[in-house]
Amino acid sequence: MKKLFITSLICILFNVSFSQEKGDSLFKPEVLHQINFITSEVNIYSNLLNEAATLPRPYHMVQMDFDGQLIDSVAIRAKGGASAWDPLQVPIKVDFNEFSLDQSFNEIKKFNLGNSYLDESAQRDRMAYELFRRAGIASPKTAYAEVYVNGQFKFIYLLVQQIDKVFIKENFADLGSLNKEGEELIYGPDVFVDIMSIPGSDRIQTMDTLHFLKFLAVNHIVEAYDNYPSKNFYIHHSEKSNLNHTLPWDYNFCFYDGVGFAPNLIPYEEIEVWNNPTLKSMYLDIICELESYLLNDTFIMNLITDNANIISSNSNGITAGSYASLLSYIQNRKQWISEQLLIEGYSCDSFSCPIQKGDIVINEFVAAPSDINGNQDPNNETSDWIELFNNTSNPISLDHHYYLSDDKDFLKKWNFKTSVTIPANGYQIIWADRDIEQVGIHSNFKINKSLGDLLFVHEDLTIIDSVSYNQQSTDLAFARVPNGTGSFVTQTPAFSSDNETVGLITHDFDFDVKLYPNPASDVINIYSEKTIDEIRIINLFGKTVLEQKKFTSAIDIKNLSEGIYLIEVVGYGRKSTTKFIKFN
Repeated sequence: MKKLFITSLICILFNVSFSQEKGDSLFKPEVLHQINFITSEVNIYSNLLNEAATLPRPYHMVQMDFDGQLIDSVAIRAKGGASAWDPLQVPIKVDFNEFSLDQSFNEIKKFNLGNSYLDESAQRDRMAYELFRRAGIASPKTAYAEVYVNGQFKFIYLLVQQIDKVFIKENFADLGSLNKEGEELIYGPDVFVDIMSIPGSDRIQTMDTLHFLKFLAVNHIVEAYDNYPSKNFYIHHSEKSNLNHTLPWDYNFCFYDGVGFAPNLIPYEEIEVWNNPTLKSMYLDIICELESYLLNDTFIMNLITDNANIISSNSNGITAGSYASLLSYIQNRKQWISEQLLIEGYSCDSFSCPIQKGDIVINEFVAAPSDINGNQDPNNETSDWIELFNNTSNPISLDHHYYLSDDKDFLKKWNFKTSVTIPANGYQIIWADRDIEQVGIHSNFKINKSLGDLLFVHEDLTIIDSVSYNQQSTDLAFARVPNGTGSFVTQTPAFSSDNETVGLITHDFDFDVKLYPNPASDVINIYSEKTIDEIRIINLFGKTVLEQKKFTSAIDIKNLSEGIYLIEVVGYGRKSTTKFIKFN
């Protein structure tokens, strides 16, 4: 029976896989959150309503119960411009850091509660942010919440992520500088003074051009008359790329037909830019691409009805408002885009993902390299890395239409601005270290070591490949076995070579380690002529299940479940990793 068990383990060794969702508990889009502000200030809500008309708006200290989690010393105040005119429901800013230095909640310093002023559907703001993300523009995450004060229900709000340092770090390679147009500097040097007065062709040279043109296109499609270029947008300046990124903010006044807009496809405020034939052609290409996927009927209908169902799931009998005008606008806007392209005399090429799922895969990655044993990038630095493999017999080129992401809610986090060609049955390494200014191909994110997702995506939002993972171990890879097609297993990195040639055993030949017996049931003995400092036993999901700093030669494994494990043995700056089997 034991022999059969051991044989079965070896047979399934290369078919281990798992999936774990990565989520931020503040912005679960499918959940109607419950927020209760607890305070001795009896009239706090009426005070917030009155203070909406004053500047500066004072903060009030409260306790906050968020889905059963209690946070002390939370600051809240009235916020908003025109939305603050609502005589009944005041928009609110929530700040964890105002009264308690360095306090955060799930790594968030601030968030906003929007009141969906003049929006019967309570969806316009959220819909706009979703469309920006679909296009590849980093945008605030959102969710709905029932808001209470001292247990008394007030209203359903839209919970909106703040664009701040936390947001920038999540979406860009460096903090750089951030400024909100028309308001005080948020942080960094004031490099944005009079940016809107700079002639268009000069201004666009300071922008990430593709990003900027996409921003303009989506901003125009949603008819954001209360936003860019006059107000309600942020500009992030990356010191690493020396480029600016325009970011969307506060879109509760959008999706309103014909309010303040010229009827043509090109935004009137950018007309000087379109005197450049190259930029105009790029913009129209982007419009063509967006036409094919941005306002997809199934996506739009599912999102709108899901939002309405979430709102209606509240415990206070509130029914979601009509979304008929929002849906009608979007349907009309799709037709309008097609008509405007015809007026421009612009013919769109067929646009869809040109490769099949499985043609290129995420083949291997390392999330926790050590300075001693980790692979070095072209700049002689040890970095996280992701390996793509071309399963086909033809070379495949990746351009700016291809993306890697570590966020299921933002599939277009980083794209191949520099085109690369992966040879037939060949490999491409992407250094996941945020060092986008360095030699080589570098993403704007690092790999989360504890758990997460990696996704390889085309412009039309086709997910070509993806992997979910749990805790990763130092200097070990999560790799497909068989190479290019198999499930993921934990093993020694193969790095631009066949994963099957490596297996699950690594040895530093200056640090020879012997295990016996193997397989074992109760005790496993470790022998080395060198001094051993510590040992770690790791399961095939990358989780450390036993760690021992004060080494003894006999390791008690009675409490381990049956299975295959890796044992890391560390000594005098070296490490050896060996596979062993535990049976009962």
